Parts: sequence; structure tokens; C-alpha cells
Amino acid sequence: MARSKKVKAIQSKRAKGRYKKIGKFFLYLGSFCIIISGILYPLYVFGVIFKEPPYTSPIPFGGSIASGSDVFNPLQALKSSLQKSGVRYKSITYTGGEYVTILSTGQEVDFAANKNIVDQIASLQLITTRLTIEGKRFSRLDFRYDKPVMEVENTR
Repeated sequence: MARSKKVKAIQSKRAKGRYKKIGKFFLYLGSFCIIISGILYPLYVFGVIFKEPPYTSPIPFGGSIASGSDVFNPLQALKSSLQKSGVRYKSITYTGGEYVTILSTGQEVDFAANKNIVDQIASLQLITTRLTIEGKRFSRLDFRYDKPVMEVENTR
């Protein structure tokens, strides 16, 4: 019996037209969304809206031309990093993507130009301290590869 009361209540609401108003609202809303998407999608596809810039510069430009002292010099950066870390060297030369460094002890170290110099110097310090503890010396150390390559001197 309760069920028949609910059915009658729904039928009376339908007869009054309440559901027709809600139905019309959603019909108009759906039509509006379809029309807007039909307009915006071609504009997006052809790049009229939401365009990505063709190139984003990784280096911000301040608007003034840098003087000679402001230009980044990787060789000078390597020299200053070696001095800051206390590594003494005789000479540094740049040849084909690497910095060949002759240390004050006569040992040769090849730093990779495309890797982080500070990390390579930290690795150099770690290797030299461990070899000093073991009583060994290297003649050449190469940081161009994934793992450092070392030529150890014969201490006989």
C-alpha cells in the first residue's frame, strides 16, 4: 500500500510538469556544451588557442648585453673549483670535450666537460685519500666515463 502512495506522488509531480523543467534544463545545458566544444576543439587543433611557445630559453635574458667579465668561462670555473677544494695543479688544457689537468705531483687527471665539475673534483679527492691510505699512487685518472678509469703507478 505504501508503494502505491509513492507511485501516486511521482505521477502527480509528472502531471504538474516539475520533471519537464529539469529535463529542459539538462537538455539545454548538454546542447550548450556540445556547441562550445564543437567551436573550441578546431581552434585547439589548429593552434589558435592554448599554443605552446616554439622555444623556451633555458637561460633567462636580462635585457642587457653581458660584458667580457660576465660571460661564463668553463676553464676559469674549473680553476676556481680546484682552488676552492684545495687541489694543486700545474696546468689545465681543454681538448675535445675534456680538461686535461696536470696536478702538482705530476699526475694527470682528465675531467669530462659535459659532467658536473664539482662532483668530479669530489671524486678526485675521495680517490686520492683512499689511495694515500693504501699507500698507492695513480699516474692517470679519467672521469670521462660512467666510472672513473685509473692507471696505478708501480711502487716497487
